[in-house]
Amino acid sequence: MASVRRILGALVAIIAIPLALLSVATFFGSLDWRLDLVANGRVQLWWVGGALAVLAILSRSRTAIASSAAVAILNVAVVVPLYLPAADATPAGDAVRILSFNLLSTNTRYEDIVAYIRETDPDVVFLHEGTARWEDALATFHLPDYELVAGRTPELIFGTIALVPPGSSVVNLGFGSRQGRAIEVTVGDISVLGVHPLAPVSAAETALRDAQHAAYAAWAEGRPRAVVVGDFNATPWTRPFRDLTSAGLVNSQRGHGVAPTWEVGRFWAVPIDHLLHTPDLATVGRTVGPDLGSDHRPLLVDVVPVG
Repeated sequence: MASVRRILGALVAIIAIPLALLSVATFFGSLDWRLDLVANGRVQLWWVGGALAVLAILSRSRTAIASSAAVAILNVAVVVPLYLPAADATPAGDAVRILSFNLLSTNTRYEDIVAYIRETDPDVVFLHEGTARWEDALATFHLPDYELVAGRTPELIFGTIALVPPGSSVVNLGFGSRQGRAIEVTVGDISVLGVHPLAPVSAAETALRDAQHAAYAAWAEGRPRAVVVGDFNATPWTRPFRDLTSAGLVNSQRGHGVAPTWEVGRFWAVPIDHLLHTPDLATVGRTVGPDLGSDHRPLLVDVVPVG
């Protein structure tokens, strides 16, 4: 029995020690884009560390216990703050409901998605990966409360479609890879930036994504009642996202837990769809919606001015 425990302890340590070192290294994502990519898996690293810790306790190996506990603790420490309640705030105006959803360009569940929009009744909608086919399909539905604004230009396969109150002020920052990949909409006295930066699939595209995140932080800086919402292609544990919150933007996810939005139904599902806002706003409702045929789930958030 003792030999079995020694073997189990050795196996756990062989797995846990590199994972503990990797968990530390992901705090330094600015050194290598791949480290920042691994940082997206904090929840999964936490789960694996916890499972290894159970095996380590059974093995009675101090090395295995220490290394597996390090994996679990290092990762749970950055996840737990999402479950802590946000500070209380006194509303000083009407709430604005914002819906952001990455459609998945090949998705054809037009009726279901329009039904969801009608059911949830958002004030402004951002539909990412909107193709010409989606623009045409949405135009056929009777949505009198919205004006359709296509962020895509003809040479692009897709962009972000905005459904906004008729007559709203809209500024398109472009959806080419080196453009802002965002649409600015003014709803009452709240400025909303719907964003879809590039996915971090290479060093070059990660650098562009990070520059786009930096531009969103600069856009919000000094701007009252500002919201940045969309498919960020980043979890809260990545460097560019941390830069946004360090710039003073508040993560609406606070108090609502991990709430993964991509990929639907997978073990590795992570939260990459977000809404952040300036401190003069508060989140009063936040919901991750149902499976509507995309690899993302929709994000629905209510924000309200605070005094």
